[in-house]
Order: sequence, then structure tokens, then C-alpha cells
Amino acid sequence: MPPIPTNLMTIAGLPVDSFFFAYQYEWNTGPKSRNRVLTKMRQAGADFFFSYEALNDALHTGRNQIFLCCSTASAQAIKAYVSAFLSQAAAYTHTGKIKSGKSHLELSNGAVIYFTDLRSLTSALSGNVYVSEYAWSESPRNMIAIAKGISMHAHHHATYYTTPSPNPEARQEYKKLCRNNSVTSMVFTADDAAASGAMLFTDNWLNDMKKELSEEDWKMLFMCEWPLASKELAE
Repeated sequence: MPPIPTNLMTIAGLPVDSFFFAYQYEWNTGPKSRNRVLTKMRQAGADFFFSYEALNDALHTGRNQIFLCCSTASAQAIKAYVSAFLSQAAAYTHTGKIKSGKSHLELSNGAVIYFTDLRSLTSALSGNVYVSEYAWSESPRNMIAIAKGISMHAHHHATYYTTPSPNPEARQEYKKLCRNNSVTSMVFTADDAAASGAMLFTDNWLNDMKKELSEEDWKMLFMCEWPLASKELAE
């Protein structure tokens, strides 16, 4: 497996047997900035890929990593990804003894990877932050405010990734994030997935999915179009 290109973090090149698509590697390439905003289609594999990226950085740099999710179930799913990567890596890399708690993993180099939601007491934490599906949170504004607070140090970064939602607050927070000069903004649609050559996304898949969803849901969930965007243009 080729090493992931360096962008916001130093990559240790942790060898695992997992397969990543070429488009996922592009999520941490490009201009360097403290923050990333990824607007992506459903089921693009963002939680899976960023779990690997965060673990890589924690092992190499000793920096804490914090996954801030919409629900406890989502946070635990990401913890399962990281735990699986650690198990795979043990055959190649000396990771030392891992301390596992209900919502964190502590590595032998002192780095801690947290898996939290809005109901968790996260404001005292500090580290690189991954904000998963913030547009579908009960309060996108609060979720992003917490992330900014715990990633504010110069050597930390934040990654905000979501599928668009009809929530007006989420739309406004997305626009504010993208206006920040320290942000790298990316979009990954169903068309991008099909064009990438990834085996899970084909022209037949595109056609089938379009038939199964309403036009509005297709545009929102797979073409990364915010439902309120067209109304904004008309005003």
C-alpha cells in the first residue's frame, strides 16, 4: 500500500491490509491549511479513511485526535475502525500497550484518541479534531464551536465532513466555514465517485440510485447540493 501524501499532518506510513480508493487519498493532499471542509456524498468512506489518518498521525507525532460525532453510536463505530487498524498494524509496527476506555484509546506514546458526541464533556480536550456529519447534528453551530475550541492551538487542525442536509443552521455554518481563509474546501459527488473508477460506483449504480430516490434527495445526498442553496440564489 502506498504511503498517504502529507498535507495537514505527518504520516507514519502505517502498513495495514485495508484497501483505500484513490479519491480518498486526495482528501489530504493539496494546499496546506489548518482546517478542511469536505462535503461528500453518502457512503463515501470518510469515517473509515479519517480513522486511519488520525491513527497514523497519533502514532507518529503523539498528538491527540478527537472524533466529534452526532451520536454515541457513530462515535463507537469510528472507535471500532481505529481498533481494527491497530490490530492489523500490530504485526508490522511496535505500537506498545494500548489502554482502552469506553470512549478513548490511549497509545503507548501518550497520544489519546477520543470518540465523543455533543453530550460528552469535550471542551477540556485538545488535539486534532474530526467533525463527522455535522450537518445532521441536533446543533451544527454548537458542534463546530466545540471543534474550534479544542483544535485552536497552532499545531492542531480540524476536519469538518458531512453530507448536506436541509437544516438552515447547518447551511449557514457551512458557509461560514468556507469563508475562512485557513480552510481547504473540497466536494465529492456521486459523479466524482463513478469517474474515479472505484469498483463500488459504476454507471449502472448511478442509474439505479437515481431511480430509487426523489430528485431532491438525490441532489442532496449524492450530488452535494444544499437544498437552501437555490433559494439563496433567487433572493
